[in-house]
Amino acid sequence: MTADAWMWSRAALGPFTHETPFGEERFAAHLPGYTFRAADPDPGSPPGARRIAATPPGADAATIDFLGHDDVPGIVSIRVRETGRIANAWHVGSRFGDTLLRPDDCFATNEIPGREADLFCKQAGEPDGPIYWFRTRISDLDGLVPDEAVIRDSILYEIGWVAFGPG
Repeated sequence: MTADAWMWSRAALGPFTHETPFGEERFAAHLPGYTFRAADPDPGSPPGARRIAATPPGADAATIDFLGHDDVPGIVSIRVRETGRIANAWHVGSRFGDTLLRPDDCFATNEIPGREADLFCKQAGEPDGPIYWFRTRISDLDGLVPDEAVIRDSILYEIGWVAFGPG
């Protein structure tokens, strides 16, 4: 875990909440040295979706995506692909078998372009908790959860937080 790791809760991810204005200046205040750029929304995103990608100093690719929408002034969600950025979470790069998640906590989708080989999991009892994305060694799951051996060998590559309001 890094010294500037963010704590997760239903209402906040580190310094960010659903009320955090969606904009580079606000994000940059909490990520000094990072480079920010407006990026195209993911394929299949709804009209009005916005994305700002944050790249840490010395890195070649973004490790944090801030997601927003034209109809919402604040952050909608944050996706993190940076090891140690989120405290008290399994680290990006961990194998599923090294986490406390259960295979029953996982789902597969073939409806999200680019994630055909991935599983997403939510820890039991945490319906508003982080969404853990694992990459399998299968090129296309066809929307079906694979056997337990494949699940346990999958690698955590992204942790997603949805910006819920208080309550």
